[in-house]
Amino acid sequence: GLTRKKRIHSMCRRRFAVSKLTSIGWINTKHEAYVDWMDQHKTELAEPMTPEALKPAADAWNFFMTHGKDGDLVWWFDLAAIDRAIVKQELPLTDSLRYFVFTSHAVVLDKKAQKAGMVMMEGLDRVGMIEMFTFMPPDLSAKLDRLTIGILPVRMNACYILGAGRWLHVLLNLMKPFMSKKMRQRIIPLKKKDDPKTIVDNAVGEACIPKGFAGMEGTVEEDLLKQKYFK
Repeated sequence: GLTRKKRIHSMCRRRFAVSKLTSIGWINTKHEAYVDWMDQHKTELAEPMTPEALKPAADAWNFFMTHGKDGDLVWWFDLAAIDRAIVKQELPLTDSLRYFVFTSHAVVLDKKAQKAGMVMMEGLDRVGMIEMFTFMPPDLSAKLDRLTIGILPVRMNACYILGAGRWLHVLLNLMKPFMSKKMRQRIIPLKKKDDPKTIVDNAVGEACIPKGFAGMEGTVEEDLLKQKYFK
């Protein structure tokens, strides 16, 4: 029979719409890492991830997804919109993990994301370093970073960080020597002097900005996940 590598290779060709900028080898590597991560956390993910079971986590995290002007999937992470008290004190850690996995599956299965890639927009609301790093336990944070940034089998076009405190700029400068050239180019922290609306408009288009995101005059009121799963 086919080897595991060949089976994954064959599945990727059938399942994913590969653009000219994304090689089969890249998708094989990412997909293997994605499957391995899921296998490592299978105990936490054993219960069915139904919209009904995940709705408390969805309401607390309040993620937002739209499609940008070039067809890419835009994942909006707005710290001001997240109910941090519930996430920190009431929501079981496993529920947060399962909701991130559910959302990641939605990204992977999005046809436009597979063709055009994904952009992350992070609104940090000028939070301090201590609040940012105690917002969720380090173990959960490491798992989620690995899942969403490290192994998701979707091309990450860019990650824009709005409302970042000075501490984050210092931290990123310290980390730069250890980042790949591509990673340095894709992580884009906006400075105070930057006009976020102009930058976001140029990157993904004005028409896909969520209402209230990072103080901008967005108009989109309902995201793709809520339209499909969490009405």
